[in-house]
Amino acid sequence: MKNKLFWLGLLSLIASVCVHIYLANHHYNFKYAQDVGSNLCNMSDFMNCNTTTASSYSEFFGIPMAILGAVLNFLLLFGLAAFRWHLVAEKTRINLPTTLKLTSFFIFLTSLFMGIISLTVLKSLCPFCLASYILSFVTFISVWGSLPKENKLTLGVFEFKVLPGILLTTLIVGFLFHTVTLSKFAGKDFQEFTKLQFESWKSQPVKEINTIEPLVMNASEQPKMNIVEFADFLCIHCKNAFPKIHTFVKSHPDVQFSFQAFPLDGACNPEIGYSEGTRCLLARLSHCAGKQNKGWEAQDWIFENQASLTNSEKVKEETQTLVNLLNINNDDLQACLDSEEAHKAIKEQAKLGKEIGVKGTPAIYVNGKKTHGVSLPVLELIYKEVTK
Repeated sequence: MKNKLFWLGLLSLIASVCVHIYLANHHYNFKYAQDVGSNLCNMSDFMNCNTTTASSYSEFFGIPMAILGAVLNFLLLFGLAAFRWHLVAEKTRINLPTTLKLTSFFIFLTSLFMGIISLTVLKSLCPFCLASYILSFVTFISVWGSLPKENKLTLGVFEFKVLPGILLTTLIVGFLFHTVTLSKFAGKDFQEFTKLQFESWKSQPVKEINTIEPLVMNASEQPKMNIVEFADFLCIHCKNAFPKIHTFVKSHPDVQFSFQAFPLDGACNPEIGYSEGTRCLLARLSHCAGKQNKGWEAQDWIFENQASLTNSEKVKEETQTLVNLLNINNDDLQACLDSEEAHKAIKEQAKLGKEIGVKGTPAIYVNGKKTHGVSLPVLELIYKEVTK
């Protein structure tokens, strides 16, 4: 039985290292390569790695938890192999079981804590993180079951030397890996540009923005960070900004996000010199879906199908698809789309954008200050600034 548990523990540790390496790669791709689209790790709004990665819990002193997890599991893997195949001095080997058991217990407790944070604070669960949590439990059971039971769990001189050494080694190796990998994904130019964007935001004047019938995420009377976006639904830059902002806000419950339409269309925006109507119709579609509490889902669908929604007739044809997908009341939606209230709301949102100086989209304001460009590193710097 012990032999089977040993091999189970060995396999679970190898799998854990591989899962953590995948998560580390996803972390860097998501934060610095701006890989925010659908992938193997993003199954739904709830089962989503991006939300977890964008949160402050994904790093420890700036080092991705995934890297630290990979290093610590590898050290435990080496320790288990060293005990089994006598790869260290006999005196060291005799004292190893307690250290290995406590290390596996620490990994399991950390996984349990991260899982609780995901479910209670982020209200999201990363599928590959879930796999690592399960593997940590399997490792914990296997290590404790395969090592000698006669070894008492008492902390002696050996444990007080080795356990801090394992944690320190994890941090040092993790830091080195992080430094090397960060230089690959976010070179000096990228980091300097991020700082310039942050400094530019800090220097901007604060504008009072009284949003008009906004679509709001994380509504709060006193949010620590308040993001307001003016966007056009056929703007490719708005499409690219959508998942970055939404993921950041979902992973930070104390950040409020308000959306305002700014269609680049004279049919509802006097600031624009030409009138076509499609962009205004899409803005009303988002607004009216919001009346049935499906506004964000509608925006997701619009941006996902942006390339095909090229004219008003096409939008009207595809609206039924949206109705079926979101399970909303079509009669109420159509009535809202044709209503004066919806037309007025979009016009007033566009007018507000003009009054505060919006010239193009997306125009994003954080705590009243305009940001020039949007990326997760910039949003994180701003968040640290406003919450310190």
